[in-house]
Amino acid sequence: MDSSRVNIGAIKSHRLMKEHVGGYENMTASVTDFKNFQRDITKHIKGKDVHMLIENFKRKQQMCSSFFFKYEVDDKQHLIRVFWADAIGRKTALLYREDIKSFKWLFEAFRNAMSDCDPTCLITDQDPAMKITIERVFDSSRTRHRLCMWYIMNKVPEKVCLIVSQNEDFMSEFCNCVWSKHTKPGEFNEL
Repeated sequence: MDSSRVNIGAIKSHRLMKEHVGGYENMTASVTDFKNFQRDITKHIKGKDVHMLIENFKRKQQMCSSFFFKYEVDDKQHLIRVFWADAIGRKTALLYREDIKSFKWLFEAFRNAMSDCDPTCLITDQDPAMKITIERVFDSSRTRHRLCMWYIMNKVPEKVCLIVSQNEDFMSEFCNCVWSKHTKPGEFNEL
């Protein structure tokens, strides 16, 4: 049983193992053994984690040619940006900073993964650096930038008077208007 894959600590791992083997009487290792093992693994990995991640991505790419990854390290060999996309189309990125330079790198990696095609739509939160970068990287005639509805709806109490946002009738009518697939932009402004 490899508890490190689900990111749980030594004590919970020990309890899970106890359940797996049928009780403490069947255990061959103590909680201290589990803690020591975790300490030793952490010590062994220290400073090699980026290398291990990149090697893992290289193996995935060898097994599946449509697996894509790109990464960048700083002058101290610290990972500052990484992007990967699997064959199904799931894409993930980790950025050390959320600034224009990082978003530019991210969106260009995204385009590379998509055979240099611009997305039809990008849904983001209201990050100013991201907005600027989207306008610089993607062709606005092909890519529509939209804000996430969850983000918008969470901003409603902040943008309208608190009394109005607590009015159940108003919020019900507002939600009906916002979430209706039949409401056209002009109609929304009239409502």
